[in-house]
Amino acid sequence: MLLMSVFLVVWVCVCVMCVILCVCYRWDARRLGKDFARMANCSVSDIFCLKSLSSHDVLRAQVQSGSKIVNPFRFLEVFETWGPYIDKVLIEDQPIAAFQKGYWQRDKPVIIGSTSEEGVIFVFGVFTKPVSVLESMAYTTAIFKQHTLTVLHKYLPLYAYTDRRTMLSQIVTDFVFLCPSRYSARSGVSLGGSMWVYVFDQAISDHRMWVGITFCYGHVCHGAELPFLFDSASVANLTLKPAEVLLANRMLCYWGAFAHTGDPNSRRHQSSFCRDQRLPIWPKYTFDNDWPIMNLTVPAHSQHGSRDHICDFWDNLNIY
Repeated sequence: MLLMSVFLVVWVCVCVMCVILCVCYRWDARRLGKDFARMANCSVSDIFCLKSLSSHDVLRAQVQSGSKIVNPFRFLEVFETWGPYIDKVLIEDQPIAAFQKGYWQRDKPVIIGSTSEEGVIFVFGVFTKPVSVLESMAYTTAIFKQHTLTVLHKYLPLYAYTDRRTMLSQIVTDFVFLCPSRYSARSGVSLGGSMWVYVFDQAISDHRMWVGITFCYGHVCHGAELPFLFDSASVANLTLKPAEVLLANRMLCYWGAFAHTGDPNSRRHQSSFCRDQRLPIWPKYTFDNDWPIMNLTVPAHSQHGSRDHICDFWDNLNIY
């Protein structure tokens, strides 16, 4: 998700997984649009028919058309069908490529990060039954093609469970979120940008956040940081433990200071509320500092990287 005011906040997944799920091209968008219109019993050119659809009709057609893979060479689209597309006018390149080339506002500081278990909700949401080793090999082949054996050689020994969904979840977390974020952050630093990197690693204690999504109980799924960052737990009738309230307060103060000054550590015009939170220093993401990140958990603390050996593997594979 991207928010711009005085400063730029890139809050990853960077435009809802756009870093690695490859923004679709015009051809993909047109085909998806035609499928949507057909599911809604309209033609693409019949604007009056499309405008007359109820919200229920739109959602039904969206789900039906989005359940199929538009481009068979990009199997990951099954996780996130709808999104922006490259029109060569507003969006000219894949986000991660544009970031690497410096096609962004480098004078504006950036906060970038992800949750520690982003892939769980996508993998367990799509694959509702256990996935065998053979099935996981087939799915991995659909995504990584000639790199499949290299990827499986890296991950298979780490997971002894019969159900390979946990392994696939970690692959999605690493390949789609964590490592592309690190790659983008380091690219930004190399171009002179100011970066602060985080991983959100706190499983919310109140499982009511995940109504109907039991596989996220006790996990830090995609979106797990939202009630903390936006102080919205009470709005959703969620109850946070005192330590979780402190984490939420600190996140509010970090992001607030960043929005006002471009530095999450800034004490300029700091409120008494934020002074009371006793914020740990969030080190700037630089090579000289050994690439420190902020682990937003209980208690929040800085650390040097997150799964760096795995991200080194993906960087060297060079298939983002």
